Amino acid sequence: MANAQMLKALLIFSLSVIVLALPVHAQACRAASPQFGIVSCQAASPTAWISEEKQFQTLPSQQGWKYSSITFSCISDCTLESPADIRDPQNRSLGSSADFCGSLADYSVNVYKGSAKVTSKSPGGSFDEFQRRFPVKFDRDNPLTIEMYCQPVVGQDNFPVLARSGAKVKKTQMLLYETAPGQREAKPVENSTDCSPENFASKHMQHEISSGSLPSLYINASGSIDGAPAGYRTIGELAEEFTPAKIKIGQNYSFLHGWENIENTDYIGTSAGNFVCGSIGSGKKIFYYANVNTSSSCYLVPTSAQRDVGCCRDRDCASLGENAFCDSSLSCIIQEPMYSVSLSYFNGTFSAEKIQLALKAPTNETLQGGYTARLLSANGTEIRSVRLFVDDSTPERKEVSFDMPYSADGIKIEVYDREGQLKAAFDVGKAASAGDENMPVFVIGGFAVLILAAIIVISKTKKPVPQPTIS
Repeated sequence: MANAQMLKALLIFSLSVIVLALPVHAQACRAASPQFGIVSCQAASPTAWISEEKQFQTLPSQQGWKYSSITFSCISDCTLESPADIRDPQNRSLGSSADFCGSLADYSVNVYKGSAKVTSKSPGGSFDEFQRRFPVKFDRDNPLTIEMYCQPVVGQDNFPVLARSGAKVKKTQMLLYETAPGQREAKPVENSTDCSPENFASKHMQHEISSGSLPSLYINASGSIDGAPAGYRTIGELAEEFTPAKIKIGQNYSFLHGWENIENTDYIGTSAGNFVCGSIGSGKKIFYYANVNTSSSCYLVPTSAQRDVGCCRDRDCASLGENAFCDSSLSCIIQEPMYSVSLSYFNGTFSAEKIQLALKAPTNETLQGGYTARLLSANGTEIRSVRLFVDDSTPERKEVSFDMPYSADGIKIEVYDREGQLKAAFDVGKAASAGDENMPVFVIGGFAVLILAAIIVISKTKKPVPQPTIS
């Protein structure tokens, strides 16, 4: 029963003090490092060909001439195989019985690669000469244009070819290929024919940074210093790079593929600033960080280590026992029962304002001064002693506070002056009994807080912890 009642004065108050002293922790953002993928525009593997068909469009009249035209753009390696790939509305090939103009007119056709004319045929001209220049290969820098018009047998005014006339070309299938972090094999991006970036962009836009920016150097999840790879582009920049006018076949670009969470880390706020705290690489440290946001998440990217620490949270100190905590200096401390003594000194006389039992961390700090407080046992043996600083140079009332380590054998604290003369004695030996209704009251900022329950038990203490009284 004695064990179960020990230190009940310490309970909620002591833990509340601990919580107030600890660093502030935030949960909204996660420590993470960026992961980069690679994307490029390449010919499909295995090599594949695709056909593209278009119909002639009537162009505005120029100097009385009316004609039709088709233009084919190309990423890489495209071909107009033969005149047979130019067809009339009935899908009949140029050079056969095709009818592009009706019965009272004949066609004229010009084929251009870029601005240079490759071949042509006028009404009555040689078809053999026309087709000798086939196949016509074209590329991104030199798109293919086919112009046709009809010349009437009677009359001077030309007119466009019949509606639904058209042509088809053969293109090497070009796709975007993506390599994910940690993988060697590049995989084709779905729906990226002609290296169209729309599907790729929508797939990865969720990871794109909406505010903040990637630091030039950062610490990754393994603890190594890293940075964005060469050729890094944002998703928006890649969408521009993969337009037909700018695309570079086989050019590798790196992009933000996602984020790797750095486990066992916490965001902490201390008097020195805000940090990421955890074991990244070797040892436990606090890290400076860059704050970046995406459309759905917030990340803290560690940039450099600030210093080594002993702990980030209380759980890091669990191996030291149930009374071990992570303090505001990020060190593990083991709290021990202490007599927290507040005295008033006036004109050479001490009076006790409050003597309470509390869980506190032991300190190496020594109060410099000529006064001494001693904890005595029942037979007068000194158990503990501490040095006190008492300003007795002026007659004004002074406050004197100190902590005395608790002992189950201690019954009295005595205070001695510089000459070793006893100045005051206070009884701390009256043990609290079970069911005592006089629960200890602690004063925090002038407000009394009633401690209602005991949650700490020191099982190894054989004697009941006393509730001090002031004599």
